[in-house]
Amino acid sequence: METDFMGKEGFIWAVGVVEDRFDKLFLGRCRVRWLGWHTKNKQDLPTSSLPWAFPMMPITSASQTGVGTSPTGPVEGTWVFGFFRDGKEANDPVMIGTLGGRPDKPCNPDEGFNDPRDYNDATFYDVDPATGELVHLSDNVQNVPQHPLNVVRDFETGSVKIKERSDKPTIEAGQQTAEDHHGNAAVKAEFLRESTVHTDERVPDYEYSYNYPLKRFLGEPTTPRLARGMEDGSTKIKFTMGSNASGALVVKREGDNNSIVQRKYALQMKGYPLAKGNRDGSLVELNEPNPAYSDSVKYPYNHVHVSESGHTIEIDDSPMAERLHWYHRSGSYREMHPGGSVVDKSNEDYWSCVLRNSHEMVGGSKFASIKGGYELVVNTEGSDDDFYLKVKGMGGDVRLDSEQGNIEMYTKNGIAFINAKRIEFNASQEVVINTPLYNQTGGFKEQPTLHGGPQEQRTMHPGTGLQGNVGTQIERKGDFFEIIGGEKSVNSGRISYSSMGAFGISAQGMTTTISHSSEENITGHGTSTPPRPGKSIVTTEGHINLKSGGATTGSGGIVLQLNDNPYGVKKSPKAATGYFQILPSSGNPTASDITLSSSLGEIKIMNKVAEFSMSKGPQGNIVVASHGAGGTAEFKTKLAGLSITNSGTMSIKNDVASLKKIIEALIDDYLQHSHPVTGAVAPTGGPLFPGAAALPFGGVPAPPIHFYPPTKANKAKIDLNALFSE
Repeated sequence: METDFMGKEGFIWAVGVVEDRFDKLFLGRCRVRWLGWHTKNKQDLPTSSLPWAFPMMPITSASQTGVGTSPTGPVEGTWVFGFFRDGKEANDPVMIGTLGGRPDKPCNPDEGFNDPRDYNDATFYDVDPATGELVHLSDNVQNVPQHPLNVVRDFETGSVKIKERSDKPTIEAGQQTAEDHHGNAAVKAEFLRESTVHTDERVPDYEYSYNYPLKRFLGEPTTPRLARGMEDGSTKIKFTMGSNASGALVVKREGDNNSIVQRKYALQMKGYPLAKGNRDGSLVELNEPNPAYSDSVKYPYNHVHVSESGHTIEIDDSPMAERLHWYHRSGSYREMHPGGSVVDKSNEDYWSCVLRNSHEMVGGSKFASIKGGYELVVNTEGSDDDFYLKVKGMGGDVRLDSEQGNIEMYTKNGIAFINAKRIEFNASQEVVINTPLYNQTGGFKEQPTLHGGPQEQRTMHPGTGLQGNVGTQIERKGDFFEIIGGEKSVNSGRISYSSMGAFGISAQGMTTTISHSSEENITGHGTSTPPRPGKSIVTTEGHINLKSGGATTGSGGIVLQLNDNPYGVKKSPKAATGYFQILPSSGNPTASDITLSSSLGEIKIMNKVAEFSMSKGPQGNIVVASHGAGGTAEFKTKLAGLSITNSGTMSIKNDVASLKKIIEALIDDYLQHSHPVTGAVAPTGGPLFPGAAALPFGGVPAPPIHFYPPTKANKAKIDLNALFSE
């Protein structure tokens, strides 16, 4: 049996200060300078020569491979209590626990029993250019975990921006110049708030050093501020509620901006409107609840864990203030309030991932206000599962409201089915229905066609009107415009149109086919003075064709008449009327008589440059005129005609002769007739030369014979040609 073993030689305990926690074996060991056993002179005993002290874990941690709690906790400058497993040799220390205190001065990194870390431009890790691997360079680093300097809202991205503390030395408040403990000039101080109303809110960014104890906590207990509560005035967790200029309830900041309570107030989400407002039309807004930390938090009931970078966990057992709180340095958190309410807050994206089913039960109402978009995709695996949205209750409504954008519903191969007692469509501008087939029935379907609803076509009720629920009635108030790009076909037993106003049809082409008769009655009510046309037919291009005829010979005819009985157009014209008619001849059914008649009135057929007119009155003038420069006039029968050309000549002829030829023959006979001439040089008995003068008988000497040009000699014939044409 051994007579000398660990524990028998006596229990040697000690207290010391952690100077290095970067254990290359990753066992949570720390280099500790033990008070009384080691000198504070780092020249005689540098930190690197201190023995490694093992951490003693609680019984709740297995301290075994793959099982247990992280053995990390102490930081540089932490006072620890422990013992030496090798007794007075003091080379195998064990840390049992840490010792708090109330530091009143900052550390001196050049002396022992202090946080030895110092500002260094070198980074903690660098890349080996030969291997490309990260290598450890120095224990004196500049980038280490620290509480953020501030967390502010970034309105460009919609999230928050974390302002880290500067690693450069800065002067403290009230100083104009400063140097670090190595004599290096410090940079000018940066204030958290450069311009504020209260000067006590100006917090200088002097903590360029990350040495423990932290400067801003000097003179305070090392117990976390949140655990001490507001009873300890040094916590600087102070806030009061008040009202701003508009009367809204606000928090007046009076404490340290680094308090997570103040930071949560600063980052509160407010003013998110809800879909349903008040009855008076005012908005109802959704606001993030106030933090549950209050004056009721009492020491020592709040159990707090704060990490180096600012993460915080609270298990608060304070009476009437019981809470659970998990806080991230960015301001995201989950908090369970004293009454059991739960608040989840993410200052960035939020993910909830469920591999199988997700169940949510809400005993009351659920409210959601989203400032961006919202997407919901259901049945992504293509199963037979459906999506149901159901509102139960006597008066529960479903309202889908889009203030500025569109509302779109798509079903690729199914049916969009709406079943309601009454359906209203209210559009301030237009309603558009794009479909190759539009079927409107008077029946009612309990279910859509794909779910067992009726698919048979409804049979129209015989008759002329709508009776009961049979048929379809469409009632519209106001204007109704129907524009069809293609073809429209209406097939009905009877169609009736009734309009209190004008009735217009505009089309590229129009064809009306009527198997029996057609009758159009125009009463002409409301015509103006002087009277406007009761009916007008206008064509800007093309002609108007009125055709009457059918399978039976002699059954056609056209009658245009004006009399005192507009409904008697099918009757024979009466006296004292004006009419134009084309009717089959009574003696010959294959021929038609054309009659244009006016009882003591004028008949005018005219255009801009020509007219045919028969005036009224006892004179009974008949005028046929052409006023155009190139106009002609012509009267013809099958065997004869009278025409006037655009050059001004006339032609009167028939198939036997023309007037011009008859007159020309008369002139020729006159010019070519012969008789004796006395005193003429020409032979006796010859024709009379043009211009020759015949002398009287009696032996008087004949004067000289005068000869004129042929044009003058034939002047009568020339004038005749200018007057008549063939």
